[in-house]
Amino acid sequence: MREMRTFLLLSVVALVACGGPSFEDLCERYGDECNVSESEVESCKASAAFIEERIDGTGCEDEFDAWLACIDGVSDLCDEAQMEAQCEGASEAVNECVDPN
Repeated sequence: MREMRTFLLLSVVALVACGGPSFEDLCERYGDECNVSESEVESCKASAAFIEERIDGTGCEDEFDAWLACIDGVSDLCDEAQMEAQCEGASEAVNECVDPN
């Protein structure tokens, strides 16, 4: 289930980036490009709101913004391997910021 794995990956970075791509926009793009149901797009948006609340105030906002920008630059959101390869560094920066241990 490539689409579900992509959805989960996107859910991990569910933040609204200041001045950059919003996660809501990425959820819409995911829905359009990957031909997923509206309920999956809405679930993506709900995950975004939940994770945004958890990340807010952690000091990791710049890393999340960079990760969202990276994902926004992926030419095909349905290609999980491309997304992971292209954004691996940004993903690692987020993980290290959130959990430095």
